[in-house]
Amino acid sequence: MVLVFTVVRSLVEGFLVERRNRFGTASARVAIVCLTTALISGGATALAAPVSQSPDNPSSIAALEVEIAQIQAKVAAVEERALQATEEYARAEDSLNEAKAKAEKTAEDSKKAQDEVDVARADLGRLAAAMYRENRQGFEMLSIVLEEDSLNRMALRSGVERVLGSQADAKIQQLSALENIAAVLDKEAVQAVKTQENAAKEVRAMATEAQLASENTYKELAEAQSQRADVIRRLASSRNVSVEEETQRQNDLEAQRMNRENVAAQAALAARLATEQNAKDAAEKQKVADAAAVAARAAQVAEQAQAAAVQDTKKKREAEEAARIAAEAARKAEEARKAEEARTAEEARRAEEARRAEEARRAEEERRAEEARRAAAAQGQSPTPTPQTPVILASGNSGIGSTLISWAQDKIGLPYIWGGTGPDGYDCSGIIYAGLQTMGKNIGRSAAQQYGGTARVPVDQLEVGDLVFWSNNGSQSGIYHVAMYVGGDQMLEAPKPGLNVKFSPMRYPNLMPYGGRI
Repeated sequence: MVLVFTVVRSLVEGFLVERRNRFGTASARVAIVCLTTALISGGATALAAPVSQSPDNPSSIAALEVEIAQIQAKVAAVEERALQATEEYARAEDSLNEAKAKAEKTAEDSKKAQDEVDVARADLGRLAAAMYRENRQGFEMLSIVLEEDSLNRMALRSGVERVLGSQADAKIQQLSALENIAAVLDKEAVQAVKTQENAAKEVRAMATEAQLASENTYKELAEAQSQRADVIRRLASSRNVSVEEETQRQNDLEAQRMNRENVAAQAALAARLATEQNAKDAAEKQKVADAAAVAARAAQVAEQAQAAAVQDTKKKREAEEAARIAAEAARKAEEARKAEEARTAEEARRAEEARRAEEARRAEEERRAEEARRAAAAQGQSPTPTPQTPVILASGNSGIGSTLISWAQDKIGLPYIWGGTGPDGYDCSGIIYAGLQTMGKNIGRSAAQQYGGTARVPVDQLEVGDLVFWSNNGSQSGIYHVAMYVGGDQMLEAPKPGLNVKFSPMRYPNLMPYGGRI
């Protein structure tokens, strides 16, 4: 403003001199007022904010929208990285548990082998004592017999045989074999203990790293959320709306984006399963065709054999046998054809039921959304997402699956804890591991182990109690998350850092096409 005033003053003074000389003092005063007003107004306009900073500038708003999207992508990447770190720690625990089990088993086998050696030595000692009682011989060779290294010396063994007899030689050979076995098992036991110790060190090291990783994860998430909140404030200012309204708008946009991704991923998953099923169907049809070809060939052979066996009894019997084989092959081909038709019809029925269920679910969601929009419109507010109530089916795939869900429901509300297996909190695979432990069942600590320890079932045929898995490469090696299917397109999970154990709608991006049945 000082600069504007200085410019205006200079212009006015120059104009005043000229005006006074031409029209007089009164006219100059009027001109001063008019010129000053015009220059100040024009100067202020000239020095206003540039167009790029205008609140209504679309390019500025678009840039902020892009920044929001980038922050959300960063949040998703950080959360997935945290889940992968959890999975790596759980896999290290699996390795430690396996090492412990092997160490215990090899130690037990080693002790058992040594006990057998001791029994064989005692048996040989009893034989020597008996020989001594009979002919006063044997004790002078007893120390040689019981020396481990001497058992491999043929001269000493022959000496023992002369004193104690051939029966002793057989016992010496048995003792030698048992000692060899015991030595091997002892080495295995020592190595197993070392493996266990190394695995324990690895878990301890990962636990230390886990603490740091967990802290960094929460820090990164908090930083990203803070950045998002700042961008939302700037967007609210650019749109001339409240921060609350813009926050709700961005949350709605994010929910819509996630829903689009979910629908696309679900469709891709269904297409993949359909392709695999078509391949299986083609293989089954080929089997049916092969069986029919065999039957046709057998029938042809039977017909030829029958024609040639009109005058020959032997050939007639061969023809009858061929005919029997042909009839059996034809029967099996017909059974295969009927089984294929029944399977195709059953699949069509299931697909139709699934389609109708999906249509009903979507119609219900649209109805609820419409009711929410109408209620919001009546109250003059933006609609908020309607929480989905999980549908728990009456029965699951097995007693174990249903029991696991019942157990896990009592843990709802407990926090996600990095590497947690309870009782105060859990990670995604930790809650499943802990629940199965209460039932005396163990399919592994990590999500990857749990995938390997369950039976495969397509995700479009999931039942209550089945496990569902997410992978960053579509295979078991890339698995980083697991949850429990509870029916109604819902799951129960320990989701991620910062959230509690809860029911969630199914998420299809990165979902493995096959779940796990316990």
